[in-house]
Amino acid sequence: MWQLLKRNPGAFVLAVLVHVVFVVLFTLGFEKGSVSESASSRSVEAVQAVAIDAEAYERRLKEREAKRRAVEEARRQQEAEARRKAEEDARRKAREEAAQRKAKQEAQRKEAEQQAAERKAEEARKAQQKARREKAERQAAEEAARRKAEEEAARQKAEQAAQRKAAEEEARRKAREEAAQRKAEEEARRKAQEEARRAAEARRKAEEDLLEKMMAQEQKRLAEARAAREAAARKRELVRVRSQYEQAIRDKVARNWLRPSGSGTGHMCEVNVEQTPGGLIKDVSLGRCTGGPAFRRSVIAAVKKAEPLPEPPEREVFEREINFIFEPDE
Repeated sequence: MWQLLKRNPGAFVLAVLVHVVFVVLFTLGFEKGSVSESASSRSVEAVQAVAIDAEAYERRLKEREAKRRAVEEARRQQEAEARRKAEEDARRKAREEAAQRKAKQEAQRKEAEQQAAERKAEEARKAQQKARREKAERQAAEEAARRKAEEEAARQKAEQAAQRKAAEEEARRKAREEAAQRKAEEEARRKAQEEARRAAEARRKAEEDLLEKMMAQEQKRLAEARAAREAAARKRELVRVRSQYEQAIRDKVARNWLRPSGSGTGHMCEVNVEQTPGGLIKDVSLGRCTGGPAFRRSVIAAVKKAEPLPEPPEREVFEREINFIFEPDE
């Protein structure tokens, strides 16, 4: 171990630095974990503040489901009508095809009779051609056998000459191979020595690269963990800010609301507002509302008097369409 450290003092220093960095980052991560726990408790309060919109959201889901079922029923009726028309077209097409097949079969029968007569005449003509062809083939075979005998004699003569030449070439080749083998053995010894030197150098470099890689991986892991904690904290912060923003809008509308005479108490309305980035109101509509016409008019008037609406604490929580429950007596 001490001999390895003496040969590679740089590697030992890198290893010590890796452990020191790991301990420092672990300590910082523990302190940030304590801060994130307090932020979590605040996020629970923010979620409770927006829970009042759950009933309106469930009602919109039911309305969408009813529309989807109506569309599905209309689609099934259209498919049934299309199947009935397709069946009628298929029966009509089958009758037409049966008539066409009958006419085609009659035409094929007449054509077959004509082809049979033509085949009989063709067979007689082919028989005469076959006899003439067989005679010519016999003559060609006799000529081919003669040429083949002459070619075989020439081939054997050429093979003997080639064998002599091949034997001489083989002797020269073996001499060249023996010389090349001696040269290759010498080159192999030289390469083996060079490879041993390179292997030692590669092992040293691999150890250094491994330490650098381990340090880089540890730094990357710590950076990813830090980024994940920051993203979670940012998400919780946006939930809290969005809740404050919506509450600020409700508060301003409530300050501008005037109770109509005879409207009673305990009423509520679902308010839908379309706004511009500057808080100017483009449209106001009401959803479910428990009060009468006078109460509904008073709510719309209060929303319009609240223009411009409060600016969002952060641009990320701004929404052009805002939906909230207005309950002036809660």
